[in-house]
Amino acid sequence: MTNPTRPEFPSQVGQVRRTDVTLRSLYPHLETRIFEVEPHRYLLFFDRDLLDAASITEQFDHQICPVAAWISISNQLPATYLQEIQPIQDKELSRGFEGFSFSFSDIVNILIRKFPDLPLPHRYSPNQNNPITFAFEQQLSPKQEQQVLSVLNGILPGWPIAFAYDQEKPAPNSPKPLTHPRDVDIDIKPHRLRPKAPLFVRDDEDFWFGNVDQIFEGRLPPSAIPGAANIGMACYIDASVAKQIDLRQALLMYDTIFFSPPIMQGAHSKPSFWEEQHVNQADVLKLIEASRLRLILTQPEERTAPDFLHAAHERDPHAVIGRLTAAGIVASDLVRTADDYLLARPNLRPQVGKLAYLLAEELSLPTETMLQLLLWPLHAQRRCLAGLMQRGLMGIPTFSQGGILAKELNATTGRDLELEALMANNGVHVAHALNATFIPPLEDVGGWIIPRKIVGDRLNFYRSFTTSTAPCWAENERRKQAGTRVLPPVPLFDFNRHAPIEDIIAITSQRSVRRKGRTLISRLSELPQDERDAEIERIAQEFYELGARRDRRNFHLDVVNDSIDVVAAVAELSIFPVKSAWNLLARCISLARHFPALDALADTIEENLGPKIGRNSDLDFLSKVSRVADIRKDQPPSGVHGN
Repeated sequence: MTNPTRPEFPSQVGQVRRTDVTLRSLYPHLETRIFEVEPHRYLLFFDRDLLDAASITEQFDHQICPVAAWISISNQLPATYLQEIQPIQDKELSRGFEGFSFSFSDIVNILIRKFPDLPLPHRYSPNQNNPITFAFEQQLSPKQEQQVLSVLNGILPGWPIAFAYDQEKPAPNSPKPLTHPRDVDIDIKPHRLRPKAPLFVRDDEDFWFGNVDQIFEGRLPPSAIPGAANIGMACYIDASVAKQIDLRQALLMYDTIFFSPPIMQGAHSKPSFWEEQHVNQADVLKLIEASRLRLILTQPEERTAPDFLHAAHERDPHAVIGRLTAAGIVASDLVRTADDYLLARPNLRPQVGKLAYLLAEELSLPTETMLQLLLWPLHAQRRCLAGLMQRGLMGIPTFSQGGILAKELNATTGRDLELEALMANNGVHVAHALNATFIPPLEDVGGWIIPRKIVGDRLNFYRSFTTSTAPCWAENERRKQAGTRVLPPVPLFDFNRHAPIEDIIAITSQRSVRRKGRTLISRLSELPQDERDAEIERIAQEFYELGARRDRRNFHLDVVNDSIDVVAAVAELSIFPVKSAWNLLARCISLARHFPALDALADTIEENLGPKIGRNSDLDFLSKVSRVADIRKDQPPSGVHGN
């Protein structure tokens, strides 16, 4: 415990302010005031109507307050105090990384990321009476000293800093040879310490450290971040874990696929993702060149075939979203959501707090959990920085809905499923930040699809329930397809492994084809398993009969009949608006399908007409893919996994 009477002890204001942020992340409805009541002794005050300080004193002392800080909480304003300290505002959460508890390695990582040409620091000498000394491999220039001091004064406010030069001492962070890609530390290390990492990792670092303040200030929306713009209807598939749906089927449904690539495997591993999918890395590069697929990295680049990543980056730099850039997208989405979320408005938070107490009692859940559920955007915004900066998308469990969901499941089932809930819902959060639909692994559809959908619905609610859109939120709820964040993987097709990826790209180049594919798969995914099997069988039979009819008649007659119908309608004006307008639109759509530039217009017309014009939409879609895939009729029953 810090001795509060030592006048020479540096200020702990930064650490106290950060502790206050932690408290307000766990209890997002709180409005706090910070006082220094004696030298180096602090008090956090909040109104008893919001929270009884005595009820969380033990939690604060044991789980929130740093060991080396002298901080207490109270519902009583201090009679006297030395100064009142302003809390860190939500827009200032990243500024100078003030108050974070950093190890020497953390500080080294920050310094060499922010200043790539800085000599490596290799040791430091902590001292409470004299300056903290940082030793470098080479003498720092005056400019470099100022750069380092600008960072250290924020991280270690009030501490005197000195520099030393000791060329003989080797740097402890020197890269070590890897025996296997899985041996790579999952924490994000600076590019300079990772000789096997692709060169674009440095650009990834530059983006984060150059924009992190703008992100948390709300000045950089997700759509302005490289890789997250111009995606159309998108999905997210994480191939770094478990068995996934065929990429070709996703291409039939979505304009853009966000794809976390698989981890490299050893020579004696089970069949790889590429073998199971009957695709290779060259095929993926073709999809990138066609602007249909973007890589989003969750794992260290050394685990993900660095040469492949480098080749993908050469094809399209925006098609490779590094771990820190991906973290920026998630953080930006959280900030935007917290800014707009209606229940997070300061004047409503006290009422939300009272509502949380009532709901917690009714549902037998901890009040803390209910507060974090109702005010999750604030909770996540205040907790996300350290986890995202340290681990990228793998840091999402530190603030995700998974922890809240685990407590709810424990209350209803009596089972501890926290680890499963945290990992199962990571992808939902990633997809939501990307404005994409998450397609989970095939192997655990039965166990976690419903919890994932719950999380997806909640994330949609937080984003939609805003000051400007709340009046029409209920109406928007009826348009679930546009806002879906989780789609069960229905492996409908068996693709011909000899069909080149170029054929898939060509077949799915029209937006109308992809929309019809989404509609079909979405409809099938909502059916119970037995009904789904029967519906697939029915579609397969109708599709066969459609093909047989085509063999027996000349389709040119259809065009002639359409033309005759239009001519007759023009001659008989009284029925034109009622009868032939539909045929005219159908003809316009048919013509537009032959011109890629007009396809989006045609699709918009057809989508808004209601009933499909001409042929059954499912069969129309299936006829386009019949050359490369067959309908799968042997759907395996859904198992229950993970719970």
